[in-house]
Amino acid sequence: MPLFVRAKQTLSVNNSMWLMRTRFSGTWFDESNDVGAGAFHAEYRQRPLLWHHDGKAYVNERTVGVQQNAWHYVATPRASVPYPVGGLIWFGVDDQSLSVRTPVYSSSTGAPDTFLEKKGTADRMTFNMRSADWAFNLVSNFAYSRWSAVYPLVQEKIVATESQFFKDVANMDRQALKALEQEGSASAVKMLTDFSKSTGDKLTDDWATFFGQLFVRFRDGFDTSLPKPAHEKDIPMPDCVESGYDDAWYKRIVSETGDKYLAGDSSGPDHRLRHM
Repeated sequence: MPLFVRAKQTLSVNNSMWLMRTRFSGTWFDESNDVGAGAFHAEYRQRPLLWHHDGKAYVNERTVGVQQNAWHYVATPRASVPYPVGGLIWFGVDDQSLSVRTPVYSSSTGAPDTFLEKKGTADRMTFNMRSADWAFNLVSNFAYSRWSAVYPLVQEKIVATESQFFKDVANMDRQALKALEQEGSASAVKMLTDFSKSTGDKLTDDWATFFGQLFVRFRDGFDTSLPKPAHEKDIPMPDCVESGYDDAWYKRIVSETGDKYLAGDSSGPDHRLRHM
């Protein structure tokens, strides 16, 4: 396949971000529908990509979005916007198909604390909830285990978060350009640095909270939700829906195990019914 392909039309920053997240869904390279995808149709494969069986070599294609990714970015020079406001980097960590890119102005004199690797507090072998790398790894690895249920929710969260970032950047541009005109470059750079650092740190905290929300919802084989209480002082019990597997996976179990799990006729309770 060619290394480069000329774009048929002008790409926006958002187009570039989503192209860098692709896992080739719906193409010949789609990995979600064979046995390797597991019961939850995961669009990724465990390493190594090259593996052997009965003396033959096989390969799993490397998708663009990949779980072993360390960091990724989309750089926008914005030549029409004067320095120090113009240059903007959208920076993210971990699997690019499951992470948000936070805006960092290229003139910033510092980075978000939660994006810095610090030996013993937030490095590759020391877990820290206030580390962007670990926060995004938590969400990504949780999605790998329950792909069909969790992955779409992560995509919704990414869209909502980055949509807000686009608005925040537009607002910050206006403020920084005003400061540049009235107070000079130093004032604008400080403003842009503070914005870049606070936005990245808040994203890390928000993503750690998001992991907690996902974990609370999907645990012990249930999809849980909290119903609206009938009365203000009521403490409702969570609704717990047994997730189970889809029909294709149950068919595979039966085809491989025969009558091992046969319980009789099909008049028993449906696995998708609610239970308290």
